[in-house]
Amino acid sequence: MGKFKDDNGKTRIGTFLKDLGDIGDPILTAVGNATGFKALNTISDMITTSTEISDQNKQEAISLLQLDREDLSNARSNNTEIQKSQFSSWMAKNVPFILDLFIGIIWGAMTIFIVAKYFKLVDNVNVDFTGVLGIYAAVTGQFSAIVQFHRGSSAGSKMKDFIK
Repeated sequence: MGKFKDDNGKTRIGTFLKDLGDIGDPILTAVGNATGFKALNTISDMITTSTEISDQNKQEAISLLQLDREDLSNARSNNTEIQKSQFSSWMAKNVPFILDLFIGIIWGAMTIFIVAKYFKLVDNVNVDFTGVLGIYAAVTGQFSAIVQFHRGSSAGSKMKDFIK
């Protein structure tokens, strides 16, 4: 059902949609693996165009979406303030980037291994690719979240928020 549906307990709007049952499930399913502002924007579009959700529930959902957007923005601004502060320790400033680098190295190593195995450059390793690709998918999701966090939202997404 997608990453957002699996992680719905981590957002106000995800919990709200889950509580709507059969009405909210298609919205959570449609979000798929989207995260961050992309997922929230998709949910917003689907809620505003839905004919099955009552006006009262739409208003509540929009207010919950706004709170979730603010939480995401606050996380980015908090990270920025830590980086700018002259009183932040070396650890506070660098551990998130070291963890990001570590996940990036794991992703790169797994990518090289999978490609090498596919082209039969590595033949003496017998592994179950179901497990390897499952772990690779999880690491790829985390790696893409890291890139999205550090690179921020695209210009198109910013314009979409500005127009609304």
